[in-house]
Amino acid sequence: MKLMQQLTALCFVTMLLCTSSLAFGPAGQAPAGKPPALGDDLAVELKVPLFADEFADLPVASAGGILVALKEVTPKLEKNSSFLLWESATSGADLTVQFNQALSARLQELTTEPNLVVQFTRGQIDDQQRLAIDVPLFSEPFAAVPVATIDGVPITVDEFSDDLQAVHSEASGNHAHTGMRDNIQKLMERLITVRLVELEARNIGFDQTPSFQKQVANHAQKTLLYGLLNLQAASVVLDEAAVDDLYRQISLEGKLESYRFSNDADAKLLLQKVNNGEQFDNLIAAAVKAGKAVGGEEQDFTRFKDLLPNIAKAASNMEIGEISEIFRQADGFILFRLIDRRFVDDPQALQFARNNVWDTQRARAGTEYINQLIDQYASFNQDAQEVLDFAAIKQTDPDIKLSGALAPLLKDQRALATVSGGDPGQVMVAEVAKRIEETFFHGTDVILKPAEVDQTKDEIIQDMLFRMAGTLEAKKQGLDQQAGYLNEVEEFERRTLFDIFMQKVITPDVRFTEEKVRAYYQEHLEEYQTPAMLKLQSLPFYQQKDAEDAAEKLRKGSDFKWVSANSEGLVDVQDKDLLQFDQKILSLTALPQTLQSQAAAAQRGDTLVHAEPNNFYYVLYFENVYPPQPKPYDQVREEILKIVYQQEVESTLGQWVEKLKEAYPTEIYLVGQGG
Repeated sequence: MKLMQQLTALCFVTMLLCTSSLAFGPAGQAPAGKPPALGDDLAVELKVPLFADEFADLPVASAGGILVALKEVTPKLEKNSSFLLWESATSGADLTVQFNQALSARLQELTTEPNLVVQFTRGQIDDQQRLAIDVPLFSEPFAAVPVATIDGVPITVDEFSDDLQAVHSEASGNHAHTGMRDNIQKLMERLITVRLVELEARNIGFDQTPSFQKQVANHAQKTLLYGLLNLQAASVVLDEAAVDDLYRQISLEGKLESYRFSNDADAKLLLQKVNNGEQFDNLIAAAVKAGKAVGGEEQDFTRFKDLLPNIAKAASNMEIGEISEIFRQADGFILFRLIDRRFVDDPQALQFARNNVWDTQRARAGTEYINQLIDQYASFNQDAQEVLDFAAIKQTDPDIKLSGALAPLLKDQRALATVSGGDPGQVMVAEVAKRIEETFFHGTDVILKPAEVDQTKDEIIQDMLFRMAGTLEAKKQGLDQQAGYLNEVEEFERRTLFDIFMQKVITPDVRFTEEKVRAYYQEHLEEYQTPAMLKLQSLPFYQQKDAEDAAEKLRKGSDFKWVSANSEGLVDVQDKDLLQFDQKILSLTALPQTLQSQAAAAQRGDTLVHAEPNNFYYVLYFENVYPPQPKPYDQVREEILKIVYQQEVESTLGQWVEKLKEAYPTEIYLVGQGG
């Protein structure tokens, strides 16, 4: 059951690629830069009912900055035509002519300058009397235009573009931009699915359950408080001096003279003697000569960000010429002398410093503002505060356990604090004690640590009071009436109802057999194979010509050992930079990436030359090739089960969507990509 629930959640995430971000982001968010924006000129093509009231205000052109709405043109058109006693809808061809004539006449009334005219439609009308128009996705005059309607409720261009931007923001770069343009239609289908499911979920009554309403109330409050904090933090100005100071602390590079010891005791003894006043140069020279240490070669400057964090931190705080502490690594024990250190320009480090300072400033400003609101709205009961003083409780009974300290408090119904200014709210002693108890996941049968518990208590009280005082202040400032807040709460309801519908309706309908899982395995055998295995012999050369000569001899049938013994320009096999090909059987995927495609096509007895960039040329002789083998069914069954289950979930959901489209009339005006 747990696996099925996880898979349902996975499907839910897949379907909700169009989720929108919080209307009010978390306070303290770093100014790391906005994600790559979609082009301002991105448009979609709609086919809209020519005479429908909901499209009457649709801009079809502009002249000198003056928009021309559809309703300014349609009165000139003949919706129906008559012949003798028969009346019928005017054909698309006739309406196209009439529309273009009427639009041209209206534009000429507004301007005689053709270069001031912009048309959003090519004036093509089909026999269903639908006008084709290119609608910009990020233009305010088009924000309220429906791209679809479900049960009479529109999905507007504004909503569609927000979801498109949200999906785009999860990706990056030019590939993501192209993907958005190619997948606009798929996004529309997802939007339709989610809206239909929302309607059905509300009709079933899922929105009336206490659990749903509690989720929405909590999210609405959180969104409101984020909005309040972000509004307050908008006045924060980045401290450029602090940025520069931090930047110069972190963007450093140094020249290190490092030594590696194989024995920890030798390194510690040397460091002890240095601390006792003996000369490091003499000690380290003796250690190297005795084979106890290696290193000491002159090194170039190394950026501290490329060092291990503990070494970089040490080098940042050392004096020039100082000897470091000992650092344990996989190949031994390291200590080093700092030869030199200097600042280096690094755009990434500068951005990190800006983000770090920005985070700190906003967090500090947020904390100060929260405390200010609590002081403004809340009044405290001094007696109740005293009973929650865990330091005093510990002083009275040094051996008391946390459970014993909490026991009387859990029954204390006194108000610790009262928030006024709207609907009065109170924080009760028992409620605070209960929340403290809940934070100790492993139980409260432990010795009381007053500093830890008092800190937890203060955080709980601050959170509870800010929720009440902050909500009052946010509503006082009208944040609960802003479109961003209302849209976010509405979208959260929609996502939550979709999730509930998936769990309670779709999942129970999913049925499939073991035979179906096995059939998927058989149909996709090539995806579930072990990599090819290879037995290679290799000859490394300094020069490509020598490698090619040796390879040609092998292709002509020469014995490998003879070629190895009679070739010029071979690299010494003891060279530490050599790639090892012929020590054991290798999997295809273990080979260098640039070699894998060639090796995949090789057969037993083949020879090829592989060049490593800035390195050597390898003649590779394929002594044996073991082709890929299907992995056993039992080995991949769990992986395939997840795939088949998700496919069945999506199939079941698709069947439901088709039924829901019949129950809730659905009109889709989006026909493809434009602009």
